[in-house]
Amino acid sequence: MAVRVKVRLSKQIIVPIRFTRAVTGPPVADAPEVDDRGFGPWTRPASWGASDYRGAMVSLAAGDTVRIKVLREEIDSSAPLFITSSDRKIASVVEPAPGQPLAGDGIFRLKGESDQANRPVKIQVRLGAADGPVLGELEPHIFQMRVLRVRVHLVTINGVATTRTANSMVSVFDDINVIWRPVGIRFDYDPALTRAETVTGFAVPGQMTTNLSGGNWTEFSTLINLHPDPNRINMYCVRTANEVFGLTFANTVARPNGYGIVIADNSTANSNAHELCHYLDNPEHAHENAARTNVRTDIWARRRLMWTPSPYPNATPAYRNDVGYGAQLRGAQITVKDLAGDPWDGETARARRRSLNPY
Repeated sequence: MAVRVKVRLSKQIIVPIRFTRAVTGPPVADAPEVDDRGFGPWTRPASWGASDYRGAMVSLAAGDTVRIKVLREEIDSSAPLFITSSDRKIASVVEPAPGQPLAGDGIFRLKGESDQANRPVKIQVRLGAADGPVLGELEPHIFQMRVLRVRVHLVTINGVATTRTANSMVSVFDDINVIWRPVGIRFDYDPALTRAETVTGFAVPGQMTTNLSGGNWTEFSTLINLHPDPNRINMYCVRTANEVFGLTFANTVARPNGYGIVIADNSTANSNAHELCHYLDNPEHAHENAARTNVRTDIWARRRLMWTPSPYPNATPAYRNDVGYGAQLRGAQITVKDLAGDPWDGETARARRRSLNPY
C-alpha cells in the first residue's frame, strides 16, 4: 500500500489515528476526556517519570475501566488495528481481547491497574498484528483515589434563602464526581452535615454582590467566613450573584478571601466543578495569558473545565459551537499535559498536590 506524504517546512507529523473521548454530550464516568493537545514535549511532574512517547495523554483512577475511542484520520477503515500496553501492571487493555483487532466503532477499554511513581506506560495502536508497526501512542496516567470532605452551607441573605436543599445537593455532587473521577479525586458530601446560615446587611436580598474588576468582594468574604468547618471544603449556596455563577480563590489565598466557595442557584454541576478546580490551586482561566488578557477562543480552550464562560456566546466559526458536550457548553477536561507557553496548564498535577493538604 503506497502512502503519499507532502512535507512542508522540512518536517511533517503524520497522524494515521488519534484518540478521543468515547462519547459526546454530558460527562460520563467511564469515558474520560483525552488530552490530545499537541505531540509534546511538555513539562512532566518528577514523579511521572521520563518517557519518549509522543501523542495524547489520559488520566484515570486506579481500578477503573474506561472507554477510549480511536479515530482513523489517515488510514483505511478496513485496516486491522490492535491495541497493546507496554506495561500491563500499570494499565491493561481489557477489550479487545489479546490478539483480537479493534472493533469497527473504534472503542477500546482500558483499565488503570496501579498508581506507581516514575513508571510511565504506553498504549499503542499497531497495524496488522499485536506486534505490528506503531501508528499512534497514548500515555495513561493512573491515580489512586483521594477523598476530600465537603460541607455545604445554605444561606439566607436579607431574608431571601437559597432554593437548594441538603438533598438536592446530592445529585450535584454525583455529577461533580463524574468530572473529577479521572483525576483520582472524589468529593464526599454528607447531607446530614449541611448547615443553615443567615446574614443581613447585604446590598440586595438573596444576592452576593461583587465588583470584581474594582476589587470589591466584601460580601463574598463575609459569606465564606460564616462558621467554616476547618476539616472540610466549605461551599456556600446563595440565591443569586450579580457577576458570577460561583466564586472562589485558590487555596493558597489566605482568609478572609480564601478557603471557601460560593455558588449561586443558577450554577450547574460543571460550574461547581470549575470552582473546586480553582480551590485546588488552579487560579485562572484557560482563555487567559500570563497578563490575564482574554486571548483564547479555540476548541482546545472551550473543552477545558477552566474555560469561561459557560454557556459561551455563539462562536465563529460555527463548528466551535459544540466541542462535544452540547450546544455552546464548555467541556469538562482537567488538563493532564503542561504545555509551554500556557501559564495555567497542568491542572491535574496542581490539583493532586493540593489534595494532599486541602483544608
